[in-house]
Amino acid sequence: MKDLVCRRFRPARFFLTGACILAFAFAKAPVAAQCPPISLGTPVDGSLSGIGDVRYYGVSVTAGDYLIVMLRGCDPYYDYDLAVHVGSPSGPEVSSRRWQGGNDQSVEVVLPAPGDYCIEVRNDTVGDRCFTLLADVRFVVTLTPGVPATTQLLWGGGDVRYYKVTVTDAASLVVMERGSDAYYHYSLVVHEGSLIGPPVGRPWQGGNDQSKEVVLPAAGDYFIEVQNIDAGSRTFTLLADMRWAVALTPGVPATNQSLWGGGDVRYYKVTVTDAASLVVMVRSSDPYYHYCVVVHGGSPIGPPVGRPWQGGNDQSKEVVLPAAGDYFIEVRNCDPGPRTFTVRVEIRQAGYVAPCAMGAGVPLWGGGDTYWYRATVGNSYLLRVLLTGSDPYYDYALRVHQGSMTGTQVGTRSQSGNEQSVDVPSPAPGDYYIEVQNVAPGPRTFDLQVDYNNPPAVSIVSPSPPPGGSVRGAVLVEAQASDDVGIARVDFFVDGGYKSSDTTEPYQMMWDTCPSAVSEGPHTICAKAWDVCGKTAQACINVTVDNTTFDDVPKTSSQWSCIEALVTNGITGGCAPALYCPYNNVTRAQMACFLCRAAGKGPLNPDVPTFADVPKTNMYYGCIERLADSASWCMGAPTSGCRLVGTAKYFCPWDPVTREQMAKFLCLAACKSPMPSCSGKFCDVPFSNPFCTVIERLSDGPSWCGGVAVTSGCACPSGYAPGCKCYCPKSNITRGEMAVFLVRAFCLLTCT
Repeated sequence: MKDLVCRRFRPARFFLTGACILAFAFAKAPVAAQCPPISLGTPVDGSLSGIGDVRYYGVSVTAGDYLIVMLRGCDPYYDYDLAVHVGSPSGPEVSSRRWQGGNDQSVEVVLPAPGDYCIEVRNDTVGDRCFTLLADVRFVVTLTPGVPATTQLLWGGGDVRYYKVTVTDAASLVVMERGSDAYYHYSLVVHEGSLIGPPVGRPWQGGNDQSKEVVLPAAGDYFIEVQNIDAGSRTFTLLADMRWAVALTPGVPATNQSLWGGGDVRYYKVTVTDAASLVVMVRSSDPYYHYCVVVHGGSPIGPPVGRPWQGGNDQSKEVVLPAAGDYFIEVRNCDPGPRTFTVRVEIRQAGYVAPCAMGAGVPLWGGGDTYWYRATVGNSYLLRVLLTGSDPYYDYALRVHQGSMTGTQVGTRSQSGNEQSVDVPSPAPGDYYIEVQNVAPGPRTFDLQVDYNNPPAVSIVSPSPPPGGSVRGAVLVEAQASDDVGIARVDFFVDGGYKSSDTTEPYQMMWDTCPSAVSEGPHTICAKAWDVCGKTAQACINVTVDNTTFDDVPKTSSQWSCIEALVTNGITGGCAPALYCPYNNVTRAQMACFLCRAAGKGPLNPDVPTFADVPKTNMYYGCIERLADSASWCMGAPTSGCRLVGTAKYFCPWDPVTREQMAKFLCLAACKSPMPSCSGKFCDVPFSNPFCTVIERLSDGPSWCGGVAVTSGCACPSGYAPGCKCYCPKSNITRGEMAVFLVRAFCLLTCT
């Protein structure tokens, strides 16, 4: 001890002996006498007389997280020496760290052991000087996340305060300090696990604000250290907050999002499954560059992605063709002071846009907002994209990319007023992607129109008579039409007069040449195709109408159109060359073939004949056998023959068919059940007539094609009361009447 004291006083050589003697006596004195106690937290003034003069002060530590001793000298800089000893002036010197700047200096002891500590203040320079000393034992203050600790005092240079916050689960721990003085008068450190744990967090500093952010912090305690790194007293406010990544709903803005101070940060998350573009937009309460927006792929520490846009108080990041997964949006306050913002995300698809389809009033939420469209071009002479904006001039960017959203930009751009366009002459076949971007702050809308098709191609493929050929009856007119973007409809015309339209393939019209309004002779049929953009093309053919199939059925006949319909549908070829014999009775054998052909039933040729009077050699054998086959008809066989002799069935093929028999044949063949009961609507068909219910079914309009009855009856013979309706049930049916019955019953053609 003697050697130690003497060495420390070696600069004052002429006091050496006395000083050593005094040191011996001082060393043997009680500790309290050597280091007079001072109150913790209360400043003490002192003076030093000459170089080497020393003062000792004592403090007792019973509990605390750190001991801080601060000295403020009357003289500047390095004129003082400050030390802290354990127990006595001769005890070991302790210090977790020292700080000195200007006329302030400090010694900090972290996690001090309980006991007495002796503070030594020494004059290191010639002359007298004074000082103020403050010693304090501090505890770590536990912070409530989101609640600021205000007006925290730092007494002098090197003064330090510690705070603790416990993290359980968070995307980010943000610690923010706002000083009463500007700029770099404070040091902010976040320690993980303890007061002496490793420093963590990325820093931010600007003006009198600074922050440390720990992204994806591990669960546990974090200790916040705020130190005064300049001479003099100052105060600060501290806020620690745990932030989570808030899930955003695309298209729904998150409004009034607050940032407490410089370096404050908030995170948001959006999940992308399939998109052409992810657009993140921030609209701030302050203009320009007070915010930093970053989009991270996969996690809050993932790689930054997206192309930026900024103007006014709007900015955005767009990720073109984003990979499926989570994206984390970081919005940071990059200037001192509090501010608010609104954030919005949009997941956009490159929707197919049909040529000439108008997208009207499409909204752009903010600066940098972007829409994408896709046009698939065939062999076109021009791709033209026209944009009309709600705002004038240069508030929009219109671009056309070939092949993909990141493909080469193509086309010639022009602009006039609030309209701009891009023309791509003779574009190569393939996909083109149209980009519309808002390049000014604030919302606006636009209309978009795309045109990239050629006129359609059309031809008439039916009828196709040879030159000088003719058509007759019901004529099927069919057109083939194609277009590089799509056919909207095909209109049909005869002799310049509109007839009908068809919107689906095959494009067809049924032209009935039977009505008296259609004259015999030459006519022109045209088909006009319209594409979805309104472009047209037309094809025409010339035909000759000749409906005189049979010499004995003139066009003036009331049965003409129905007889012609039988010919058109392949049901009859007539009774002799160029003759139909409309007034001849129909035999039962002829009736069998008429019915089977009208119903679309082919002949049946069993090895064993069903009827004894219809051998296999009979020319009507196949039709009669089909008519008698129960399995071929929905309501059973229309006939079982005309009579039974023993076990032999007979058909009576050459007998004429009466009108009442024809009613039953037709109803069964056309799958129509009899009426529930006989109403007596025909005066010559009494209730007792077994054919009454089928005759009345035949005359019931709603039961048949187009709501038209197969027959309305016949002219009543003399002797019936006025107003009577007659059917003539016992009269034989003629070939002309048979044509009308078949056409109406099987919907072959509506005829008069």
